[in-house]
Amino acid sequence: MIAVIEQKAQSLGYGELYLETGVNQPEAISLYRKAGYRQTTRFGNYSPDPLSIYII
Repeated sequence: MIAVIEQKAQSLGYGELYLETGVNQPEAISLYRKAGYRQTTRFGNYSPDPLSIYII
């Protein structure tokens, strides 16, 4: 699933994917980490939210 999204983003000219998930979604966090993503600071227009994790 992630590979398909990455391929589509690349075909559209995007160099990076920025993801947001919730702190109470350990399965999603684990999936992203296994795919090589890492936690980062918030980005875009996201307001500070202690329940969000930002991933790149």
